[in-house]
Amino acid sequence: MQLNKTHQPVANFEAHWFNELNKLRKNIDASEYKHIVLGLIFLKYADDLFDIFYAKLVDEAGCIILDNDPKIKDKFKQNGILWLPHHARWSWFHRYTKFSSIGHGIGHELDGAMAAIEQANSWFAGALPQVYSNVTRDQVALDELIDRVSHIGLKGLDNTDTLGRVYEYCLGGFARAEGKNGGQFYTPKSIVELLVKIVSPDKGSIYDPCCGSGDRLVMAAEFVKMHHGGVGDVVIYGQECHQDAYRLARMNLALKGICGAAVKWNNAGTLVDDAHLDLKADFVLAAPPFDDNDWGGKSRSKDQRWPYGTPPKDNANFAWLQHGICHLKPGGVAGFVLPTGSLSSQAVNESVIRQNIVVAGLVDCIVRLPTRLLSHTQIPVALWFLSKKTDSVKHSSGGRGEILFIDAQRLGESETRHYRQLTDNEIARVASIYYHWRDQRKLYINIAGFCASVAVDKVAALNYVLDPSCYVGGQAGQQADGDFMSRLHTLKSEFEEQLAEEVKLNQRILDSLTHINLENK
Repeated sequence: MQLNKTHQPVANFEAHWFNELNKLRKNIDASEYKHIVLGLIFLKYADDLFDIFYAKLVDEAGCIILDNDPKIKDKFKQNGILWLPHHARWSWFHRYTKFSSIGHGIGHELDGAMAAIEQANSWFAGALPQVYSNVTRDQVALDELIDRVSHIGLKGLDNTDTLGRVYEYCLGGFARAEGKNGGQFYTPKSIVELLVKIVSPDKGSIYDPCCGSGDRLVMAAEFVKMHHGGVGDVVIYGQECHQDAYRLARMNLALKGICGAAVKWNNAGTLVDDAHLDLKADFVLAAPPFDDNDWGGKSRSKDQRWPYGTPPKDNANFAWLQHGICHLKPGGVAGFVLPTGSLSSQAVNESVIRQNIVVAGLVDCIVRLPTRLLSHTQIPVALWFLSKKTDSVKHSSGGRGEILFIDAQRLGESETRHYRQLTDNEIARVASIYYHWRDQRKLYINIAGFCASVAVDKVAALNYVLDPSCYVGGQAGQQADGDFMSRLHTLKSEFEEQLAEEVKLNQRILDSLTHINLENK
């Protein structure tokens, strides 16, 4: 199938390519297929970038340069560009698809190429998927997938980063296709955009302790580039315990020209084995796994990261929050995506930790988000914004000033029956309200039912509950109805998820019994 890359639909370019590539998924699980597609997109990007930089070096030298010259390879590394061995070039694979019946097939060639690229670029070791030689995979479909990716150019007609845009859109598309498990590596774009806009990173260090596919780090670096200068003004730090997600993150960062060398992986995870013990970052961004009851709390009860109280052994929400505070330098700002339960939980130590964090003057702003923003769960979420700045409104009375509460539950537009997203205008509105409040301008005013700047003394009177609905006022009856309907929808979705898991489990058991019966015959 030949696709004309110069005549793509102007509207929703990324969705067009996701649909084209996803057509070949057939019976492969989205969790597996995403690595196949995203690895190919990255390989195509690396090859295009290699060609451009190689041509530049040839032009500067005025002659053909030798591939085996160590100085040439060093120039690639210094510019953050992967050196590609001859048998790892995209043109080789595109030609090979015409002869895939020869030898082991293109899947083995692709895995070999990925291994060769990591060997030739030690700084990128462990970042590439080697999933193509699976004997159960449809090699003909893989041939066609390579052919389709070949038609995605590095740059569009408007000089935008087309491969990067397609990669980013595919991350979200596959996360929605995976459902519950998709949340392990992807946070919806509208949530990340609001998170980054309020934190407003400029220069210095940005840290994500549970970085998933790197979407928050990428958007933060792009925010810096758009508003304050170049990506080189920031240093990116991260950690991830899922190796597949770590690979997605390294490729995602590289696609945007961002150095991911300080993004680390280990199987134990950040809360158990912190890869950045001495880091003090200017900005912290995180969307940790919700209500994690198996985070290693039993072995970390005496950890120095818990100055505000020991987190419950069966829930990591406040472990993540304190971990972020621990790694935030004086003057730094942090943003977290957490379940709304964290705003009012009275569980062991959680209410005490929340109180101590508020009393310490760290809580800047709380934004309660609408339901159905996340593809993997219907649990309602809130954004926590913490600050160690000394010039914030909340410090106007000896460190016990005010907290900004924003109740955004009624925002968002439905994209599908089960999924919605914040619009650009809504993101801009919420961010603008925060900017006006933070900068102590007269433009900020409380809006009944939406936002309120509240004295910490009033928060203390309500037992340090941080749910915005307790402070913004508005029509209480409508609020209660909304909470009831939200909870009803959540319970319904949770039941549907559990039912789907039971169906899958029963099918696996049935398949196993069938297999055993066939073997006995």
